[in-house]
Amino acid sequence: MKISNLLIVRSFVVITTFLLAFYGSRLVGNWMDISLSSYLWQIIYSYAWWSIPTLIVLGIFFGSENIFKELGLQKGFLFGLGFSFVAVLPTLTVIATIIYRKKQGKFQINNKNLT
Repeated sequence: MKISNLLIVRSFVVITTFLLAFYGSRLVGNWMDISLSSYLWQIIYSYAWWSIPTLIVLGIFFGSENIFKELGLQKGFLFGLGFSFVAVLPTLTVIATIIYRKKQGKFQINNKNLT
């Protein structure tokens, strides 16, 4: 089976994009002093290194109008909201149970087991 040159180029671009996203903020931090005072801006800066190169490569490969389709986001906001609620429902149930039992004094943590 012959591998096409386009597949090799795309693979190289994807690997390079991953390396840029993973090591980019560290490399830029070595050359420039970027100090962000707010924790929110630090989080945004960190996630930007992952999201912006990914969106650029998806735009190059599939066109900017198909980015949402390729990410699986074409279903709409309500579908995503419903899916995320169902996915997080076990966590919400456990947290509500712990808070309820703690208020009634039935929930205790044994500190000896947490070491």
